[in-house]
Amino acid sequence: MVEHGSLNLGRHPVGVRSLGDGQWSCSFGLRDQPKGVLMTFVQAISSCFRNYATFSGRAVRSEFWYWYLFVAVVLAVFGGIDQWLYPGLSMGPFSFVNMAVVLALILPSLAVSVRRLHDIDRTGWWILIVVTVIGTIVLIYWACLPGTPGPNRFGNS
Repeated sequence: MVEHGSLNLGRHPVGVRSLGDGQWSCSFGLRDQPKGVLMTFVQAISSCFRNYATFSGRAVRSEFWYWYLFVAVVLAVFGGIDQWLYPGLSMGPFSFVNMAVVLALILPSLAVSVRRLHDIDRTGWWILIVVTVIGTIVLIYWACLPGTPGPNRFGNS
């Protein structure tokens, strides 16, 4: 009986392991990917949606920046749709469509930001300094820093 196994299918390795009682678990590469490596755009977006409200663990730089690129594109697209649906209303970011999109994306955005702070070995509570201009600049600077190599108090790299 095979307890653990792996198969490399191109860029995405497949891992299989027994959970006991005849049950098996299969993973398709994204979770098995070593931390600290560059994620693709699709991997980053799927990781953020998979970890929708996960505030523990770490997020690499590419995951963080690709997520916020995705958010900017989605907001621009839905802003255009909003202008097309409601051409006379000039509510801007407080329009019906934009508010629905923001409400859907705010939780994973906060979660990936906290996990990015964990990657540079800072507590997630530092996210609260975003309410000041200087704090926003500091958070952007920290998001550009490479993560701490190896394990830190928030998990493995």
